[in-house]
Amino acid sequence: MLNLIILLITGTTNLTLLFVASHTGSLYVMLLCIVFFSLLNLTIFSLLHEATHGVLFPNPNLNYILGLLAALFFPTSFTLQKVSHLGHHERNRTRVERFDMYEPGENRTLKFLQWYGILTGMYYFLSPLMCIVLLIFPKILSWKILRGTVISRQTSAEAMMAPLHGAVLTNIRMETLFTISIWVIIFSIFDLKFHIVFYCFLLFGLLWSSIQYLTHAFSPLDIRNGAWNLRFPVIFQMILLNYNLHLAHHRNPSLVWYHLGKVIDPQECRPSILQIYARMWKGPIPIHSATEVYSKLIG
Repeated sequence: MLNLIILLITGTTNLTLLFVASHTGSLYVMLLCIVFFSLLNLTIFSLLHEATHGVLFPNPNLNYILGLLAALFFPTSFTLQKVSHLGHHERNRTRVERFDMYEPGENRTLKFLQWYGILTGMYYFLSPLMCIVLLIFPKILSWKILRGTVISRQTSAEAMMAPLHGAVLTNIRMETLFTISIWVIIFSIFDLKFHIVFYCFLLFGLLWSSIQYLTHAFSPLDIRNGAWNLRFPVIFQMILLNYNLHLAHHRNPSLVWYHLGKVIDPQECRPSILQIYARMWKGPIPIHSATEVYSKLIG
């Protein structure tokens, strides 16, 4: 019930912020709305994350419905998010999802472009864009560039695209239509200004994209233990609903967010958000340096 209440409050508040930002005559009010929207949208994303694991709400049908509603604020398809995220739990820190390190034979230019694309928010646009492309042109999944190429392997595109067929693909397309329809209605009812809404999602995307790999960067090369329980300022940990306790989550993926703090080992090293974030901007590292960099971060 707590998750339902949080989703209703944050969703309603964010719609209000979009309305105020679109109609205010004050630049300062508009900027404040954009900032608060982006922060609250991180909370909604954390709820979406809970839904992908089936723990947003005990009832599976209601969990799906609430997941659809949370996905509206990304915006994305709930099924696409679920398939991608559960796949991430299977691929974490393996060769196809090791964006912070490069090996001999890998394309370093592509690795660095992908890395700084994550840090600058470009990664955020892939999910909404993929939804639109799959809705309009689903046959793109059969393109050879998405199968067996350096780009498809190194960017993890091949692994992420593999489950997108049959009922999964149909659900993604139907949910994308649903998302578009709801946003058309919202824009019409509230007379929202597109460029203002875009700015709101742009800042959210920048924050979201940075945080996505922040909890994994330079962690051990282990599917289950390759994450961090990062030290965040309390207010941000509240906004993210303990998303920073990511190692605890990967070890206990079916545990609801408000229980994660109970399973943390107090003796375990917890780097700070700034410590990892600053190191991320220095770029990917050669894989032979992984142990050295890890030791410095926990030292």
